[in-house]
Amino acid sequence: MLFRDLVYHLVGKDDDSCQWMILYLAHILQKPWVNQGLIITFRGLEGCGKDVLMDFMQAFFGMEHDYITRTSKQDQVFGQFNSALKHKLIVQLNEATAADGFKNASLVKDLSTAKKITVNEKHKQEYKLKNFAHLFYMSNSISSSLPVEMAERRIASFETSSDHKGDGAYWGRTAPFTQDVEPTLNWPQSDVDAVYSWLMDQDISSFIAKDCRPKTKAYADAQADQCDKTYEWLADKVQSGFASWAKEGDFVFNMKTQIKAEAKSWHARNEYKFPTGQMFDKLLRETGAHDPAAMKDIG
Repeated sequence: MLFRDLVYHLVGKDDDSCQWMILYLAHILQKPWVNQGLIITFRGLEGCGKDVLMDFMQAFFGMEHDYITRTSKQDQVFGQFNSALKHKLIVQLNEATAADGFKNASLVKDLSTAKKITVNEKHKQEYKLKNFAHLFYMSNSISSSLPVEMAERRIASFETSSDHKGDGAYWGRTAPFTQDVEPTLNWPQSDVDAVYSWLMDQDISSFIAKDCRPKTKAYADAQADQCDKTYEWLADKVQSGFASWAKEGDFVFNMKTQIKAEAKSWHARNEYKFPTGQMFDKLLRETGAHDPAAMKDIG
């Protein structure tokens, strides 16, 4: 089946991840009123099908229904005016940059689990709606666009396969699902209905996306991206003579607060997400910055 093959390649050609994603998408169709509270991130080369997945979902919703927001301008979702969130089942943030990812990380994660959202349309009074939006974060970068901390449970990350990049024959088969072509022109409605029915027949009775989300290499790499920047900064500080313990005569000083403040300032200047306190302490130990044996005299 073309749809399953597309999903299989989008999740990096892993069968378990493919089945999980099929159930995740089926859940959106079968229970659109239930927000699964996750952010799906796809990263990989342009032309590997990330947008085509949303073309399929639009076809399943019906071309006449406006249930998907697709944008590369995150201000349309997180800015002062956010009508792009109104009555949406899917919000797709396209070609997200690392700078946007780190800048809006907390807003993205909050939106994924918010029970209600405040909608602010121009020239109208703000109002609240139930949040049905499932977030899909798409990046053409090979590095992570959204920081993943060690205990993060709201993100499922996948690196797309590039097997079909530039394969005109393969992508030609999906043409009827593109936004600017009516599905009924080149693709029999019966075929659209068949894929939709297949998804509606998936058994999601025991599926809880958060509890069984795949721990992929892309997820581990995103965590490493998050930690590596802090680790490198701390390691450089240690090499230049810094230690977070110091003594003057018989008095011992814990300098962790000072180094943490410096680290937060550096992260903010570079638009990097600062790690959790637990992870920062772990990195302090790993770099030797918080090793009492490295204590230095300041008197």
